[in-house]
Amino acid sequence: MAATSTRKTSIAHFKITGSGFTGIVRDLMLSEEPAKAWRLVTEGLHGSQGGISVERYAAMILDGTHRLIGNESNMQITRDPSKAAKKYREELKYIYAGRVRIDKQWWRPKAQVVEFGTEDAHYASELNNGEVPSTLIHARGESRRWWRNRVGFYARNGECVVEVRRAGRTGSITDALLIFEPCSEPPFWWTPNATPTKAVEEMDAADRRIEEIKYSDYYRPQRNDPAPSLIETEVHAEISARQAASRAAEKAEREAEEDAETARLIAEEEAERERIKAAVIERAAGDMIDLHADDGKVVATVPRAPFENWALRRTALRHLAAPWEPVARSGLKMANDDPNHTDWVLGGGLDIKNMYFREDPIQAAAYHEMSLLQERLGDFECGVIVDAGEVEGKAGADIVILPDLQPDHLDKIKNVRAIITQTGGKVAHLAQVAMERNITIMLVPDALTRFTEGMSLTLTPAEGRIHIHIVSY
Repeated sequence: MAATSTRKTSIAHFKITGSGFTGIVRDLMLSEEPAKAWRLVTEGLHGSQGGISVERYAAMILDGTHRLIGNESNMQITRDPSKAAKKYREELKYIYAGRVRIDKQWWRPKAQVVEFGTEDAHYASELNNGEVPSTLIHARGESRRWWRNRVGFYARNGECVVEVRRAGRTGSITDALLIFEPCSEPPFWWTPNATPTKAVEEMDAADRRIEEIKYSDYYRPQRNDPAPSLIETEVHAEISARQAASRAAEKAEREAEEDAETARLIAEEEAERERIKAAVIERAAGDMIDLHADDGKVVATVPRAPFENWALRRTALRHLAAPWEPVARSGLKMANDDPNHTDWVLGGGLDIKNMYFREDPIQAAAYHEMSLLQERLGDFECGVIVDAGEVEGKAGADIVILPDLQPDHLDKIKNVRAIITQTGGKVAHLAQVAMERNITIMLVPDALTRFTEGMSLTLTPAEGRIHIHIVSY
C-alpha cells in the first residue's frame, strides 16, 4: 500500500495600514500604471462619505492631495500636506507631462533637431525623388515634406515627426518640427491635451526638457576616451555616497512626518470619542438596556434609545424606537456607518474597535438582543439587518444563504437580491455593501440547515418573516 502524506495548512493573517496602501498605489502611478492603481483603490474601498464617491476618493489619493490613515478595520481619508506628497505631485506632473493622443496612439515630445548636416539632407532628398526644393519659400508644401524628412532622419524606430506651434519661437519650420516618442496613456481622470502644441506647453510647464539633437554629435571623428583617473573615480564615489545619504534622510523625514500626522489624527479621534461618550451618557440619563449572551449572562449595559434606533433603523419598526438624535457623526468608524451604533457603543463604555470582530461576545450579544427586540415589538420570526423591501426568489439564485457576512463572500452576492445569514450585523462588511446595493439581509441562526438550494422563498423584512413555498407535483 502506498504511503499517504499529510499536508499541513498554515493560515497567514495580513494587516495593511492606510499609509502603506497609499504608498503602494502611488508607486503604481509613478511606474506609469494609472489604470492598475485606480482599480486597486476603487475595488479596495467601499461606500462614500460626505457625498463623495469612491471614484472621487481614488482620484484624490492618486493625485497626491489626500491619503489614507488607520488600518483595514478603520481606514479614513485625510488631506496630505506632507513634503513627501508635494514631491510626489511634482513627480507625477513630470512623468505624465506632454502626453497627447494622435491617430489612436499616445505620444509625447522627445527631441528637436537644432543642427543639420549633409547626411540628413541627402536622406531627405532621396525620399523626395532625389530633388532638393529650389525655393523653400515658394515651394511651401514640398519644402515642408523635405524638412520633415530631414528631422525624421534622427527619429528612431516607432518615433514620429509632428509639427507644432511653440510660443516665443521664430516661427521657422525647423522650430515647428519635433520628434515625438510613443508612451502610455495619462491617468484617465485627468483632462488630456487637445493638441500637440498643448502637449509641448505642458512639457515646458513641468520643466521636462526636450532633447536637442545636433548633427555634429552623430557625425564626429571617433576617438578612444582615456580611462578615468583615480581622482575622478573617488569623486564619483563620494557623489554617489552623498546621494544615497540624501535619499535616506528624505525617507526618514517623510516617515517621521507621516507618523506625526497619524499620531495627531489618532489623538483627535480619541478626544472626539470621549466627547461623544460624555454627551451620550448625559443625554441617556440612566435609561440603559442589558445585552445578554445566549446563556442569559449580561455582558454589557448600554444606553437604550440609541441601541433601539440602531436595532430597528432599517426595519418597518423604526418608529417604535425611543426618540434619539445621534451625537456621533456618520463616518466616524467607516463610510456610511450608523451613528446610533457609535452612540450606544461609546455610551456603554465599550471599545469600538472590538465591534468589528465576529468572535467578540458583546457584538454577538448585541445581535441577539436586536433579534429579541424585533420579536417583542413586531412579532418578528427572523432578525432584519437590512430592509431593502420584500424579495421573492429561489435559494442559491436570487437569494444566497451564508454562514456570516465576512468579506470572503463578496463574490457570492454580485447578482443576488437578498441574503439570509446565520450570524452578522450592521457593521459587517457585507452589510455595508448590501446597503449600497439595496440588498435585503435577514438573520436566521440555523439558515444553512433550514434553507436548501432551489427552495422558493419570500422574504418580508417589514414583518420579519421568511415564507417557504411548498411545491406540489
